[in-house]
Amino acid sequence: MTILASPASSARRATRLAADVSAADRLILLALFHHVDLDGLARVTTRTPAFG
Repeated sequence: MTILASPASSARRATRLAADVSAADRLILLALFHHVDLDGLARVTTRTPAFG
């Protein structure tokens, strides 16, 4: 038997899943993405000739 979820119950489930992600997990993910971005930026700036 298949029970179709209503949009409201799907929204509640998504909200619950988002609440399960702790602040520490979010900080770790932010640090990882920030670190990747900084590495990429460093590679771009070291290969780009200076303006002037």
